[in-house]
Amino acid sequence: MLLTIHRSLGVVTWAVAIVRLGWRLSYAYLPPFPQNMPKVQQRLAKASEYGLYTLLLFQPLTGLAQSVARGRRFRLLAWQVPSVMTGDKPLTALFHQIHALSAWVPLGLIGLHILAALFHRFVLKDEVAPVMLPWRQATTAADGPKSPFAADAAAARPQILR
Repeated sequence: MLLTIHRSLGVVTWAVAIVRLGWRLSYAYLPPFPQNMPKVQQRLAKASEYGLYTLLLFQPLTGLAQSVARGRRFRLLAWQVPSVMTGDKPLTALFHQIHALSAWVPLGLIGLHILAALFHRFVLKDEVAPVMLPWRQATTAADGPKSPFAADAAAARPQILR
C-alpha cells in the first residue's frame, strides 16, 4: 500500500513539475536580481532553480523505470499497470540505486535554497527573499537595515513595484 502511494505521489509530482515548468517558462514574472548581486550568485540561483526542475522531472522517471524493469504489474493511482517486460534484476537494481541516490540531491538543493534565502534576508538584508514570498508587499523594504557587505546598499537596491 505504501509503495502504491509512493509511486502515485511520484506521478503527481512529475505532472505538477511539468505544468509548473511550463508556467514558469511561459507566464512567470521574475523580478530582476538586485544590481549589487554578483553574477556568480545569479548563475548559482538559476542553476539551483533549473536543477530542482530537472530533478523533479528525472526522479519520478527513475522510480517508474525501476517498477517497469521488475517485470511485474503494479498499481499507479487508480490503475493497474501491466507487466510490459520480463524482469531484469540488474536493470532493476541500477534504477533502484539511481532513484535512491538521486533522492538526496533535491533535498540538498532545497537546503541550499533555504540557506541562500536566509543569507539574503538576515545577512545581506536585500530584497531577494521578500520578493520570493507569495504574500509580498507592493513595494520593497528599501528603507530597512543596510547590508554590511554592500558598498552602497541603498543606492544599489532596485525599487520593485507590482
